[in-house]
Amino acid sequence: TQTEEIASPHTFNLVGWEVGNLTDKWTHRLTSILSGQMSKDEEFKQLERYFEASMLIRDVQRSYEIDMAKKTMDAGASFDLEKKLAHLKNYRRSLRNDVEEVLESVISRAIQDQDISSIGKFVLPPVDFRLESPPKILVTSRRDRIERLESVLIDMSTTTTDSEKIERIIGEEQNLSAIVLELGGLATYPTFVEESTDLYQILELAAHEWLHAHFFFYPLGKNIESSDEMRTLNETIANIV
Repeated sequence: TQTEEIASPHTFNLVGWEVGNLTDKWTHRLTSILSGQMSKDEEFKQLERYFEASMLIRDVQRSYEIDMAKKTMDAGASFDLEKKLAHLKNYRRSLRNDVEEVLESVISRAIQDQDISSIGKFVLPPVDFRLESPPKILVTSRRDRIERLESVLIDMSTTTTDSEKIERIIGEEQNLSAIVLELGGLATYPTFVEESTDLYQILELAAHEWLHAHFFFYPLGKNIESSDEMRTLNETIANIV
């Protein structure tokens, strides 16, 4: 479409991401099974390390942004903070696979306890998510009324300047309203769940996105794009559950 063509330099490669991450996660899962499961104490320590790293990343990032806005940071200090942030993010990433598996098992047990979608010990589809900033989404609408016309996934690294340029061009060339939004989660497979310092928020988002994957096997989920009412119905039910 014309909207996709305008956004094409910044569109997100969904298929490539899914193939790479699905392979990586199931390889790790198989390795974990062969090497033996973590004890409950080890699981707790991994979670603790992950969220400690997340809080440090949040604090360093906040300090960096404040200093940059005030223009009180010299080049050397800026480089040191960027290096520290990169180190913390790499450390957190090294914990990610284990943490995801722990939280996936917690959500799976809750699904089984609530008898939502399971055959014996198997949850369908298996709970599988990736702790990573999801792509952004470009949404277009008519100008004379609010009506979601088209949605295009945009790479998460797209800058505000580039997002505003895409919105402006669509407005000028198609006479449509357009906005690039950030997402907290996305029902790909594995699903995207935004990294956070809040355990509850991660569990809630992961469960919500799993429900969209589950709904996909029923008319409810298959028809999510058919109307605004169906989208609202899907989102409301996922929130309630």
